[in-house]
Amino acid sequence: MALPTPYFPPLPISTGISSPDFNLCHPTYGTGLVPSDCNEAASFLVAGEIQQQYYVNDASSIFHIPFGIARGTCQIWVEVAGPSSDVTFVWLTPDTLRNMASWIISQCVVGRNGLGGFATNSLQQMIDYVTDLSVDLGGPYPASSAFVTLSVTGPWTRPPESGDTDPAIPLLLAAKNLELRAMFTPSDAMGIWHFNRWYMFDATSLSMTRGGLRHWSTQAPLARDEVTYECDSDLGNPIADDCLILQYQHPGSESDTITVPSNTESKLLSYQSCHLAISASVAITLTWAQVQAALDTLMNMCIQHPLQASVGGKAYYGPESQLDGRQASVTVAQSNLTGLNALPPYANITLFTVDASASEDCTWQAIVDNLPVTTCDTA
Repeated sequence: MALPTPYFPPLPISTGISSPDFNLCHPTYGTGLVPSDCNEAASFLVAGEIQQQYYVNDASSIFHIPFGIARGTCQIWVEVAGPSSDVTFVWLTPDTLRNMASWIISQCVVGRNGLGGFATNSLQQMIDYVTDLSVDLGGPYPASSAFVTLSVTGPWTRPPESGDTDPAIPLLLAAKNLELRAMFTPSDAMGIWHFNRWYMFDATSLSMTRGGLRHWSTQAPLARDEVTYECDSDLGNPIADDCLILQYQHPGSESDTITVPSNTESKLLSYQSCHLAISASVAITLTWAQVQAALDTLMNMCIQHPLQASVGGKAYYGPESQLDGRQASVTVAQSNLTGLNALPPYANITLFTVDASASEDCTWQAIVDNLPVTTCDTA
């Protein structure tokens, strides 16, 4: 059975820089990074075109991993990722690490106004393993499934472990299994196997927080919590950078509250192509941290999905969106928020794009009626 090909992101490549097999720019890894600081840090990466053995946790060798370099506002971290505990060395060409650093600096620090991010090398080895029908993922992962991450961050007090703790990685592994599942009939045993793998990795991604400590190899419970996420092309195609600015430049702290009236209205926040409607079937008060947790999951699944084009999406508590006007009032605060528990009963958020001249009333009514928001566009 053919295995999936590596993912190469559709981004412009600066001359002389080859793309990593996966990369992500995100404010969690840093904002306000100064390109000259990052370039100076990258200049300390060893150069060379000959493949070397990088020894794991053996700093006595010139070629060792993990390691970090810090200069000014910028830190570079190189780490081994994956659940295997048997990795003693990895094969790497030194210039591969320099190219990975150059890519993140070019695409994130320079291209997205000072954002941090991470890139991977040999992630295909992990994809091959988790899509192989002959292996039992309940057992130990082999050293051959390990891959390398290079992260460019602001001041972090610990290694970011981005290849282990970023929800984009299990989301990619889920998507690869879902791709293969489409090759079989719904009742085919191999199709069911891939579906179960998709469900496991997808549920795991929802249980993680970017920048958190949970590793994706820690399997999430198979029973989902109550928040549902849906991607919907009828909600348009928000631009990822606009949504990141909307999400992370919102004034105030995570403890700030947002009071949402009953279903007759919604709170609308906008930045250029990205619009966020926060609504509820009853009067409700949310913290910005709750909105952030749900929005981050929507971004992962719909806007910055590793294999699919950006589309709008919605998140809501329960199996169906609740905009039916029930009378009650709820105030909820959560700790340890993830995509699974971000929103309380009655709450809904919708991420969409719409023509700048479209009326707010029309847009809101289209969301309530599950109609394409593009029906509100005007010539």
